Parts: sequence; C-alpha cells; structure tokens
Amino acid sequence: MRKRILCFELKPGERFFETEIAENLGVSRTPIREALSRLEQEGLIKSLPKRGYAVSDVTAREIEELYEIREALEVMALRAAAKVYHKNDWIHFEQILHIEAGQNNEHSEELQIPDFHEAHKFHEEIIRISGKETLRQIYNMVSDKINRFQRMDLFHTDRGGASHKEHIEIVKLLKQGRVEEAVTATRGHIRHSQNTILNFLHKKKDLLYVD
Repeated sequence: MRKRILCFELKPGERFFETEIAENLGVSRTPIREALSRLEQEGLIKSLPKRGYAVSDVTAREIEELYEIREALEVMALRAAAKVYHKNDWIHFEQILHIEAGQNNEHSEELQIPDFHEAHKFHEEIIRISGKETLRQIYNMVSDKINRFQRMDLFHTDRGGASHKEHIEIVKLLKQGRVEEAVTATRGHIRHSQNTILNFLHKKKDLLYVD
C-alpha cells in the first residue's frame, strides 16, 4: 500500500476499509491493522471515525515546510562532508555519478537519470560522508515524508537530466574547494525541485486527487 500511495496509484482523498484489504489479501485483520497504523504514523493515511481510512492530502504548505527542513539538513551535511572528503575523493565520487548515468542510459545519447532511487542516492551519500549520525537519523525521518513528493518531481520529463547535471555541478565545486558555492548550488537544486513539485501539484490536480 505504501508503494501504491507513493506512486499515486492510490490518490489523496481515496477511501478504503480495513476489512476489504484483509479480504483481498486473504489474511486476518490484525496484521492489516498494524500495517495501517504504521502508514498513519508516517502521515500517508488518516483514519476516519466509522468511515475507514483515506489517503492523506498533498498540500503546498507541507511540501514547503519539508523542503525547508531538507535544505537546512543538507547544507549542514555538505559543509561537514567537505571537511572529510578532499579533491581525489570528490573526483572518485564524480566518476561514479557519470558511470551510473551511463548504466541507466545505455541506449540513449542524452545524459539523464530519471530513476528516483538513483537521484535519491546522491543525497544519501552526502549525508553518509558527513559522518553525523544524528543528522542522518533526522534526515531519514524527513526523507520518508518527502519521498512521496520527490516522485512528483521526476514525473516532469526534463527534471531527471537537470537534476543529474546539478549533482555534477555540486561535486565539481566541492572538488575545487569552493564549498560555499557548492552550498549555494545545493540550495538552488533543492528549491528547483520544490518549485517543480509545487507547479506539478497546481497543474495536475486531476491526476493526484480523487474526484
């Protein structure tokens, strides 16, 4: 169900019942209830008294708040990572980015990374390099919530390639020791993603919401 919600197969506002899920899967209601409780804690669904459950709404206010937190965490991680990694380390990181792009586009002349997991991996790696465990834990918690919206970013046909180029530019600046410029580029990258999602939300409500 998480996958169906994240991919908007189950749309915001769509209702369902514990009993029908149990019947469709052929299992008892106990594990279904536990799973739904977890999804509710993650903010993906909400319980409706005597009316089952509904997929949580997607709101511009929530997107803006989560991206504001994400930006603060990633900037902190980037500055910490820059103290740990040096030129040769960033060169190696840059090579990996190019290799992954090539693997994802063996039959395409255009360099793009439309795959959500590949795009997300870049940010997770920066967090890991920073070596800040508490920051990583907080980031993962925020990331679980923001992943739902980031997929909307990659629904935009041009965003996969643009996102990859922005990643390359950030690493290039780090390789040159231009940390604060890399921070500025990171802020721009995150805000670009946020704006793309907000525009998508505004224009494609018919694809995201139950009538």
